[in-house]
Amino acid sequence: MIKSTAKVVLEENGEIKECFNHENESIYVPKTTKHRLVNPGRIPLELIEVQVVKYCYAMKNGKLLYRDDDHLSLDGTFELAKFLIDKIVSEPVSH
Repeated sequence: MIKSTAKVVLEENGEIKECFNHENESIYVPKTTKHRLVNPGRIPLELIEVQVVKYCYAMKNGKLLYRDDDHLSLDGTFELAKFLIDKIVSEPVSH
């Protein structure tokens, strides 16, 4: 957390846990854990999010493209397919 305080809500094994993350603190959220950040105050939250993944290999139009399927969102899957087709065919694919 860079600025302000965030209320962190985690759901682990069906149980809801809440904690507060203050300036200059960090928190690790495991890959499959549902989570949410809430701003309980008036000062806007400023934070840095770091994702730990095995195979992030490209970024296109501000979207991260992953090689391992469990990280691909539908949008990410489309971007990955488009990226690979563009490389193989060398002709842009329209959306």
